Amino acid sequence: MVIGGDSLGKILQAQGKNSALIDEFIKLTDDATSVLCCRVSPKQKAEVVKLVQARKGKITTLAIGDGANDVNMITAASIGVGISGLEGQQAARAADYSIGQFRFLKVLMFVHGRECYRRNSYLVVYFFYKNLIYVLPIWYYGLLSLFSGILFYN
Repeated sequence: MVIGGDSLGKILQAQGKNSALIDEFIKLTDDATSVLCCRVSPKQKAEVVKLVQARKGKITTLAIGDGANDVNMITAASIGVGISGLEGQQAARAADYSIGQFRFLKVLMFVHGRECYRRNSYLVVYFFYKNLIYVLPIWYYGLLSLFSGILFYN
C-alpha cells in the first residue's frame, strides 16, 4: 500500500475525533503486506508505526530507512533496519540492524528469521533432554533404594 503525506496527515489528525477513518486505514493495512509512506514527515512515519502497534496489540513491526529523516520511525518500530549510504549514517546508527545496500535486506531477513527459529528449537530440545538426564537417574535410584534418603550424588 502506498500512502501520500496529505492523506496520511488527514488520517492522523482524525485520531481523537473520527475513529472510523482510522479503523478503515487499519483494515487497509491488514490486507497489505507492506505500507510505503511517500512525502511524509519523520514524525508522521513514527506515528504510523505507533498507530499500527497500538491498534494491533502485540505485533512485530519492521521499519527500514536510509537517512536521518527515518530515525524516528526506526526507533518506534520493533525491529529497525538502517541502510548506510549517500544520505549518511544516522539511520544505521539508530537501527537494530545495519546493512550497506538494499539488496542485502533479503539475505538479512531470510537468515535472521531462520536462525531465530532454529535456535529456539535447539533450546527446547536441549532443556527437554537436560531435565530428562538429571531427573531419571535420581528417580531410578530412588526406586532401587526404596526412597530411603541415601544420597545419590556427593
